[in-house]
Amino acid sequence: MIKNKVSILMCVYNGESFIDDAIKSVLQQTYKNFELIILDDGSTDNTANIIKKYDNIHYVYQKHSGIIMSRNNLLKYANGEYISWLDADDLYEKTKLSKQVQFLNNNTSCDIIFASYKNFLDDSIKQPSTRQLELLDSDPNLCFPTALFRKKVFDLYGNFDSSYNYGEDTSLLIKLFNNKVNLNNKLNDKLYFRRIHNNNISLYHTKVDRNDYLKKMSNSLRELNRGSKK
Repeated sequence: MIKNKVSILMCVYNGESFIDDAIKSVLQQTYKNFELIILDDGSTDNTANIIKKYDNIHYVYQKHSGIIMSRNNLLKYANGEYISWLDADDLYEKTKLSKQVQFLNNNTSCDIIFASYKNFLDDSIKQPSTRQLELLDSDPNLCFPTALFRKKVFDLYGNFDSSYNYGEDTSLLIKLFNNKVNLNNKLNDKLYFRRIHNNNISLYHTKVDRNDYLKKMSNSLRELNRGSKK
């Protein structure tokens, strides 16, 4: 583990439309002590060629295995003291790393610092759907990819739960809360930008997927409540 270094982890699958913007938002960071590791989950479009035009990116390719296995595999390559996630269709504000690293360095008992974020519609959307408008207006208090983590959080509490089809990030946060990890630290600065477009994962989950997710979330919350009573 390299002190003060940030491992920026990005999973991508057929992300040719947006990944160049995502990469540029990382390279424009005012904080320069980072490594960018991108795991290509078996893309069949031009994603690999876009990534490979940059010399300072650690590129990993795997046969298509899905987001959860991709996240867990990415963690194996991280060398930094800190972990930051970036979805391949989103963007960092240029001071994200500097402000969050400074916070963790100044607050050594804190292991996770979240940030505020802004949703935006991609330019390709002329008439947003009802669901896209819902996503545009959504504002969960804790947005997983806005956070900067100490790597020891993942070393201590493990990987993402592979039993989920999606929502693995929320499940992880519940597990951390249940283990009394402090999730209350958040910067008010908008340091992350979430792109709403026609291929967002959240647009295409089936009712069965959502019901399965809610059932597992309910089980996790019951465990959390039991743990809080001990």
